[in-house]
Amino acid sequence: MIFELLFRWLHVLTAILLVGGIFSQRFALIPALAVLDEKQREKLKSAYRAHWSKIVILATSLLLFSGIVNSIRILLGYEFETDTYMLLLATKMMISLGIFWITAMLAGHSLSVRQIQQNSKLWLNLNVALAIAIMCIAGFMKVTRRASKFKPPPTDAVKHWNTDTNGANHG
Repeated sequence: MIFELLFRWLHVLTAILLVGGIFSQRFALIPALAVLDEKQREKLKSAYRAHWSKIVILATSLLLFSGIVNSIRILLGYEFETDTYMLLLATKMMISLGIFWITAMLAGHSLSVRQIQQNSKLWLNLNVALAIAIMCIAGFMKVTRRASKFKPPPTDAVKHWNTDTNGANHG
């Protein structure tokens, strides 16, 4: 149980970090840049990307790792009434890859990403919409009906385990 809890926390906390950074860029950084002259704007964006890119790499790596571990654990441990959970999981994974790509492009330093970065408001708007979609999907996945594949032993087996070799019941 502690393993499951730690991986759940890891996944949720890194998602908060990455999505919070996306929202912060769109609704705080972009408007703040508008009051600066071009030279100051470029200097701030460059300094910001230098720090943010490290967070993006770490958060993306941890989200991928914890997401895969959590998915495997859930798929091996539960049975679902319908295919809804699998469809939602696949959709969430595809949208996540899109968010990771956009975030990496906006945080990148190479010349090849400059065109994307010039339209950062558009890409951040898309990333915000995708992040909201993922949160809605994740919420629905959490309440999807499921049954544990590991059923408790029958009552007779429990009685057997509570009985010592002399036939005395200790349970």
